[in-house]
Amino acid sequence: MLHGGGIAGVLVILILMVMVRQELQATRMQNDVVQAESVALLQQSDDIHASHRETELQVQTTATRVSEFKTKIPAKAGEINFLSELSELAKASQFQIRDFRPGAVVSESLHHEMDIRFVGEGSYAGFCRFLDGLQQLPRSYRIARLSVTAPRSSEQAFTAECQLRLLFDLNPELSAAGKLQ
Repeated sequence: MLHGGGIAGVLVILILMVMVRQELQATRMQNDVVQAESVALLQQSDDIHASHRETELQVQTTATRVSEFKTKIPAKAGEINFLSELSELAKASQFQIRDFRPGAVVSESLHHEMDIRFVGEGSYAGFCRFLDGLQQLPRSYRIARLSVTAPRSSEQAFTAECQLRLLFDLNPELSAAGKLQ
């Protein structure tokens, strides 16, 4: 009977060993999967770091551009200063400005805009230099309308009727809330 009890004990031990072994194999397989995923992630780390650096650079570049843009939007319309800047540009471009008329102020969600209308005359080359120089002005504006009339004879000048919208008075609540920072 002792031998029967010993055999039963050995069988119980064998069954327990098989169960433990199966559990260990299942755990090992799970660990192998986790290890493979970890190795794959580590192999992607250079790409992840490069992507992170690129994103940081884009954020920094955007912040710089927003900051520069905000410096071009004064608190007041400053249409007289703008006329002075426009006149200097016209003189340097050999393009004459006349009939400068500030207009209505339009309130937008982020800022205010003021219509500015003027008529310019000059040669085609002067007109092109003037248009090219507009982007160099230290003010933010939009060209709302531009109408160019070609000369009827070689002695006449090009005529351009222009409507610009000067941007000014950024909404401080939006700027403070981080929407323009």
